[in-house]
Amino acid sequence: MVAFPGNAMTEVPEDSLPSRLRWLILTDNRIRSLLESIGQCSRLQRCMLAGNEPRALPAGMVSCERLGLLRLSVNRTRELPAWLFGLPELAFLSSARNPCSATAVDPAAAELARTSWGRHPVHELLGEGASGAISEGAWGAPDDPRQVTVKLFKGEATSDGTPADEMRSLHPGRIPSKTSSAR
Repeated sequence: MVAFPGNAMTEVPEDSLPSRLRWLILTDNRIRSLLESIGQCSRLQRCMLAGNEPRALPAGMVSCERLGLLRLSVNRTRELPAWLFGLPELAFLSSARNPCSATAVDPAAAELARTSWGRHPVHELLGEGASGAISEGAWGAPDDPRQVTVKLFKGEATSDGTPADEMRSLHPGRIPSKTSSAR
């Protein structure tokens, strides 16, 4: 594992990564371009690059056939190359807040953002992750509340974009929970 999150790095020297690398975490830096030699890391499984400035993925990355998770959110990536979707192990890709992933605002998410959270009690903490805490909550009229899951975000950015990006990713009817950012 190589991990340098939040170090104000602007570059990673070519051939500086070990070929047996499995996890690369370079989130929240200022890296402008990704090294072409990353393709030599054929065992790479998790690559977390959110919060940087690359405009493109290096072509050599096509050789990272074991890559299962790629976090590119809040970058300047203009295009996701076609070969990326052919990686046999890729199961999770986050690319929110990039020029290549601009989306319209979902009216339901906008309505959640205007909700007065004092009207919706948050109950037992279910778990906590890097981006926020998940709790049980109640939604709707006080005399007929519906049990929901509430995520309270810790900050303005997450490894998968922003709280608003996560709200837009909800699929009504498929995910029976509400998500919003509380300050």
